[in-house]
Amino acid sequence: MRKKAMRDVSKVRRRRIMIRKLVEGQDKWGNPSTEKVDWLPLWVKRSTLWGQEYYAAKRVDEEQTIVFELPYCKKLEELNTVDFDILFEGEEFDIKHIDPLEDGGNFIKVRCLKRGLDHEES
Repeated sequence: MRKKAMRDVSKVRRRRIMIRKLVEGQDKWGNPSTEKVDWLPLWVKRSTLWGQEYYAAKRVDEEQTIVFELPYCKKLEELNTVDFDILFEGEEFDIKHIDPLEDGGNFIKVRCLKRGLDHEES
């Protein structure tokens, strides 16, 4: 039954994202540094906010929120809002909320906010 459900749902997973992880290390002089590394590529379903959700987000300047629906895998249990972000169509998104869907644990909904809106004009 799960196999059939995954096959049916795979038809709408048309968007490719890269989940990136913030890794701490050292630069060539031994100073602490952080860098983003590609962590997990996934095919996902993408949706934007509309209706009440959109207007609620607009009140707090988060109308650029995108929701990604990710297929569950064990590795996603590490995902958090501090050490990870998402690269989608060349743009960076900060993860704001992670919510497992109540469908038997097959999918996770990740709400993200587009990063750097105030720096696009530079």
